[in-house]
Amino acid sequence: MKIIRARVALMNAANRKGKAIYAQATEIGIAPTQLSEIINGIRNVEEPVMERVAKYYNLDVSVAFPHEFMDRKK
Repeated sequence: MKIIRARVALMNAANRKGKAIYAQATEIGIAPTQLSEIINGIRNVEEPVMERVAKYYNLDVSVAFPHEFMDRKK
């Protein structure tokens, strides 16, 4: 069974943008399905993409991707 770890800060930030996911993904430079899966915690994310996404939403990477940072501390 796959554990889904929704990234709440990203969800909230995406909603505040007031733009469609397609537009947001295009501005970040990734595919819309990729962004949707990232926000919903379905897709693993490499560090450069984490940084771009966090920067776009004006979030610290550790806030945007909290589970990834918790996993690193283990």
